[in-house]
Amino acid sequence: MEQFNSEQVRRIWKRVQSGAAYAPSGAEPKERDVCLNLSEMIAREAMGKAMFMQLAGRFPGKNGVMLRQMAKQEQSHSAILRGICKIAAESPPAVKIPQLTATPTPILLRRCYGQCLQNLSEYEKRASDPQFGGTFERMAQQEQEHCRVLLALLGSLPIQKRR
Repeated sequence: MEQFNSEQVRRIWKRVQSGAAYAPSGAEPKERDVCLNLSEMIAREAMGKAMFMQLAGRFPGKNGVMLRQMAKQEQSHSAILRGICKIAAESPPAVKIPQLTATPTPILLRRCYGQCLQNLSEYEKRASDPQFGGTFERMAQQEQEHCRVLLALLGSLPIQKRR
């Protein structure tokens, strides 16, 4: 069995707790890795925009307007993440967004909520970043507000009887 010294154990635990991929000791993550890590977030934001726009068409009045505004914020988050990639590695990764299918409103609201929770968690983790922490913190606040709105919309739907 391989013996580890305390420094190796500390580095391993640091990697495990941060969710970082394995890198040989002494190796710094490349700037390009930053964009690869952000590509999933960019895709989730783009998908969130599409889902919010689909929901906006189903809710009249103030709720529809609010959902369109949330879609714009998701689009802005995607652009910000792409901007971070450009600063870190010059070009963001290509992100492919799957086509949305017709989904019942309660299910779509739940999916949006789940994605917003994922985004919120990722942004909160990155809020301590020395270069972009404030930006991630602001995006986390917006995602938290999206979660609140989605829960209110889901709670306002009529109760459907189970068959």
